[in-house]
Amino acid sequence: MKKIVFYLAVALVSTVAGTYFYASHLLNSSLPLLDGQYALAGLNQETTITRDQRGVPTIKAKTRSDGAMALGFVHAQDRFFQMDLLRRQSAGRLSELFGRLALRSDRSFRVHRFEDLADRVLASLTDSERQIVDAYCLGVNQGLTQLKSAPFEYHLLRVKPEPWQPRDCILTTLTMYCDLQDKNGQDEYSLGVLQDNLPDLAYQFLVRKGTKWDAPIEGDPLVDPPIPTQEVWSPRQSAPQAAQHNFEADHRLGADHRLGAEHRPGSNNWAVGGQMTSDGRAILASDMHLGHSVPNIWYQAVLDMPAYSEPERRVRMVGVTLPGTFALVSGSNGSVAWAYTNSYVDYGDMIELKGPDATQYQTQDGLRTVDMIQESIKVKGEADESIQIKWTEWGPIVHESKDGRRFVFRWVGRDLEGSNVKLMELEKAQDLVSAFDTANQCGIPAQNFVCVDSAGQVGWTIAGRLPRRPGSAPMTPVDWSDGSNVWLGYLQPSEYPRVINPPSNRVWTANARVVSDTKLDILGDGGYGLGARAQQIKDRLMEKQEFTEADMLTIQLDDEARFLTPWQELLTKTIASNPSAVSPDFRAYVDDWGGFAAVDSVGYRIVRGFRSFVHSELRKSFTAQLANEDDWFKSNSIPQFEGTVWQLLEQQPQHLIPSGFDSWQAFLVHEAVELERELGPDLSQKTWGDRNRSRVNHPLSSAIPLIGDKLNMPEISLPGDANMPRVQTPTFGASERMIVAPGHEEDGLFHMPGGQSGHPRSPFYRSSYQDWADGVSVPLLPGPTVHTLVLSPGDTL
Repeated sequence: MKKIVFYLAVALVSTVAGTYFYASHLLNSSLPLLDGQYALAGLNQETTITRDQRGVPTIKAKTRSDGAMALGFVHAQDRFFQMDLLRRQSAGRLSELFGRLALRSDRSFRVHRFEDLADRVLASLTDSERQIVDAYCLGVNQGLTQLKSAPFEYHLLRVKPEPWQPRDCILTTLTMYCDLQDKNGQDEYSLGVLQDNLPDLAYQFLVRKGTKWDAPIEGDPLVDPPIPTQEVWSPRQSAPQAAQHNFEADHRLGADHRLGAEHRPGSNNWAVGGQMTSDGRAILASDMHLGHSVPNIWYQAVLDMPAYSEPERRVRMVGVTLPGTFALVSGSNGSVAWAYTNSYVDYGDMIELKGPDATQYQTQDGLRTVDMIQESIKVKGEADESIQIKWTEWGPIVHESKDGRRFVFRWVGRDLEGSNVKLMELEKAQDLVSAFDTANQCGIPAQNFVCVDSAGQVGWTIAGRLPRRPGSAPMTPVDWSDGSNVWLGYLQPSEYPRVINPPSNRVWTANARVVSDTKLDILGDGGYGLGARAQQIKDRLMEKQEFTEADMLTIQLDDEARFLTPWQELLTKTIASNPSAVSPDFRAYVDDWGGFAAVDSVGYRIVRGFRSFVHSELRKSFTAQLANEDDWFKSNSIPQFEGTVWQLLEQQPQHLIPSGFDSWQAFLVHEAVELERELGPDLSQKTWGDRNRSRVNHPLSSAIPLIGDKLNMPEISLPGDANMPRVQTPTFGASERMIVAPGHEEDGLFHMPGGQSGHPRSPFYRSSYQDWADGVSVPLLPGPTVHTLVLSPGDTL
């Protein structure tokens, strides 16, 4: 018996060891090729790829198509699984990898028929554009096949990677569209529900155009609308005592219940002109905020090659690329530097269809029949799933309400005009105006485009296509049946709002309103973010008269809680009105909160939580009944609710006190008490750093027992929060920080929350993560060469 046990133990150890060594072999076999020489079919001339100690590649090519091929090669070697997820998401094909777990996502994307759109975009490209796309795809597929083993994720999922197709480059961009914009128009629908169910004065009070925190480059903050009188609106009389709707899910709240982050994704960028620096250089700061994952969304690179369509003029492009695409997304070409923030201009209209029955709809040219399109979704390990898409000339029917109303969202992101590859043309821009002309025509989600040039100019415009409307942009559903609201094509660059060399020699954007009056009329309001970040950035820029790159980084890392200071003062007064309602420790932490989103601050977490509790309860009091009656209604679609809340807290109208309370003071004391109860007894451990710990995870880590967490970045307590320049939550924040002056890239700075490689055994897997978390200055340009790979022309495929 002992011998049997011994032999079984030996067999088990051997099996485990064999499995380990086999897995180790597979991992090592899929490591990228970093040194030596490799022949690429389709390459025209020898091309070199050098890497520094962080794995950042510098690609030197003699033709633009060779540069695209080399970029595709390194993208595939370092990031192919990430690229695969990006193309599959917009195509609605994730279920082929993940089975039924991804069906809900696939259904939501398949409705938009993005693969059909991608094919139409490809067919519209010029020969020179298609040459670059094809060269990139050749590089991707040869980079993938060079690996001796497929990336490890495919072994875990037990599937084989599919070759990269030209349409996949377009699908990757469309996935970014959907990440940055509401593809279904649910926000406009929700505002329409409010408008249909509230008196006009109540709707204007809740859905206001701005707040006192607005800090546009041009114009002033807007005047608050009046509070409706009790005769006009008294929601207390009909407010339900208990709402069934999941408001916490609406607000995307994380741990600590209502202590979650702001719900709208956003970014920061700003720039100073040459008059604000000692040597006349203009400096740009880019701080794009996105959801965190492993690997990071961006791939840093230096591209030294001829500019697109100008083979005689070499440029050195420095910045970030998006794996799956072939152009520099943000950075500098030596003459101009550019960066983005999500603009929240009005990029689509929710249309309520009119017609005699569910199979027809009215247009200005008569009745049309709704097309019924059958699509099949392949599901790993199961039978295919069939879905029916109801399609109109304006797009798919995205929602049918319980009372039979039908809605279509006409959206730039689903139009042929909204998608193209003109982003490449930025690499040949030589001054601010030429960069603006290109940006206005780029087929990307509408972005605040801040740009500087080597002559010291600075400015702002919108990058991405914008519709030409016959009137003002609606924020709620409209009727297109008679043609009066139908779009009249797309704007030309000469029609876009622009700000060039403003008197302050400074520009800034942070997802809030940027301009006013006629310029704002052109852009519309797609749900602008609260202006607090923009205001703090503006104030910081106005504090100095001369700037360096280091000064710009200081602003990027600013975590002073200026926006929350009035909330700390309100909470202090609330506690003073009833000191026994909370513990002495609670009071002490609020008094000594520090005023910064610091990792060791308990007081900051309390003040921030108090605001979230008050917001949540007031939102419920105004929208709970609508949310319970309509599952598609989003209570967090009210974009400037902070202004509504403060107007209520300052004026304290009796008829708008939340149900269950006889005074505003009683309501506020109750929220403070509830907050302390939820935080628990040992407040000393409830620091902001305890709550705000990074979760930068690989998408498969949770599915791998025992060792899955090894794929994730280390958890680190992070300073910063939502309404300040240093935006940081556990899973959302700065996807990069970049500071650059065109022509002075050697002085530039760069951060990224993760390494260049998606391979866990690569030395570049975590190479930049700690510097990003610590805010340490890292040069934008690569350091000394550590690896050199020479690509040479090979046989034709």
